[in-house]
Amino acid sequence: MLVQFFVFMKINKTLRLFLFIQLCYTAVYAQNTYFEWVNPKTASRERIYTDTWIHTKETRLDTSWLKVGRVITSENFTNLEQEQVKNSSYFVLRQDSLIWFTFNGSQRVYEFLPATSTFHRIDCTVFAGYNFESSKFIRKDTLFSAGGYGFWHQNNIITYYKEDKREWELIRTEGKRPKTILEGYQGYEKSDDVFYSGASAEHSDDKDATQTVGTKLFKLHFNTYTWEELGDINEKLPYKIPTDIFWTGRYFIQSAVKTLYIIDPKANKVYELKDNKQYFEANPKKYFVKGDTLYFFWDRQATPITFSVSDLLKKSTYIAPFYTKFNYSAYWVSLLALLLLLGVFFLYRYQNKEVKLNSVLNPLEQKLIQALLKLTKEANLTTYEINDILQLKNKAAENQRKLRMSIINEVNKKIKEHFNISNAIQRKDDPSDKRIKLYHLKDSFRAIFVKEFKK
Repeated sequence: MLVQFFVFMKINKTLRLFLFIQLCYTAVYAQNTYFEWVNPKTASRERIYTDTWIHTKETRLDTSWLKVGRVITSENFTNLEQEQVKNSSYFVLRQDSLIWFTFNGSQRVYEFLPATSTFHRIDCTVFAGYNFESSKFIRKDTLFSAGGYGFWHQNNIITYYKEDKREWELIRTEGKRPKTILEGYQGYEKSDDVFYSGASAEHSDDKDATQTVGTKLFKLHFNTYTWEELGDINEKLPYKIPTDIFWTGRYFIQSAVKTLYIIDPKANKVYELKDNKQYFEANPKKYFVKGDTLYFFWDRQATPITFSVSDLLKKSTYIAPFYTKFNYSAYWVSLLALLLLLGVFFLYRYQNKEVKLNSVLNPLEQKLIQALLKLTKEANLTTYEINDILQLKNKAAENQRKLRMSIINEVNKKIKEHFNISNAIQRKDDPSDKRIKLYHLKDSFRAIFVKEFKK
């Protein structure tokens, strides 16, 4: 009998420990699994927690949230779906009478009715996974999805959710369109009923998985479903490197290290605010636009940071057009002039190799080339060594890859433009481990510059 008592106590202790761990896990997990949106009337966030189905709203007095009530639903999300909830997007429709939610990369659509406090899925789609990080927007109470990536490639597909069929439909467009619609400048402008798309990320399907950024700006006219190529995006804008870009419904707000750009695609103007210390210092968890005001939200800060776009414009200076249309007349004149000066230019270029190379590469790019030229012909640099040279060690892994490829592509582009040598910096697999990438210089480039630039 005494033995049975000790066995029971041991089992009971284990059970209590297990329940305690489960309780802690549930408490932590619940803090991260909720649908969140911004109430357009109050400009305050609200949440529906998917484990308890409790509706809450922030107080603005501190970081606590007030309970509004319990939500009526029959939904029961799996662990995988709970993870998708964390990356959900929201859309407020029909004079705030309902809110729609979508999962990133999924065609699912969920509806919340504040008046009845009911939540349920409204679509019956099956397929998903093609439109991660797509640009979603509301047009005339209809939800649209533009581009995105999935199944190992990016796309330029435009779809919309058809309520009566509870399915997504494809829009067939005409005209020259962007190759991809992903990141960059993406935004629906309501007054003209157009969608802007430019500077999208483009990845090749070859073994090198070359990453580039589109250089042109496009506009989709919804009245005719026709794309229009507006022109080449201004090179002064830092659109070829990862930066924060916010769409206000009229302006793109782009934050650089020391500069804030306010871009008006409709008027084709770029404004610059050089003092960017007090604006957009860190990525907000969520941002919201109400009229002329931008609201930036963080979890540990009760009061959002707000900016008036008109006030930012008053402090800014016009610097250049956003895009430039291609001038064919100027092209032929320039081509003729180029042909006349080609001989002189050719001689000058190869008689001044070291000066020319230093003049076209910035200091960080020069440092990379110098490191590669110091190697023997058979030696290579690893990805980790490249990251160290480019000062990327403290970046996240995904940002390291993006920045590394962006810088290498830019160096190769410059060398191609000025010296007609393609792919000067080459990448290959490590023969002993194909997961490891090695970098070296093309023999033709090394033969020309190793003596002059290595000094």
